[in-house]
Amino acid sequence: MAAVRRVEDLSTDPNFIGYYDKEEAIQQDLDDMWETGYDEGIKNEKIEIAKNLIKKLDIKEVSEITGLSIDEIKKLNC
Repeated sequence: MAAVRRVEDLSTDPNFIGYYDKEEAIQQDLDDMWETGYDEGIKNEKIEIAKNLIKKLDIKEVSEITGLSIDEIKKLNC
């Protein structure tokens, strides 16, 4: 019973509710940063693969393999 009362007290305490919101916001920011970094890493890896492929294949084939646009591949200055 004491535990139920404590949960009820905490659920209406503005300081506690704000703390949870801050923690949730921080976690969301971290998740967003990780996802952005991961996406950038994937993009960079595709660029490196494209640089190697362009030496052996034409631009259209490199685009199909890597998923990069032809314009992106042309900008690589290989």
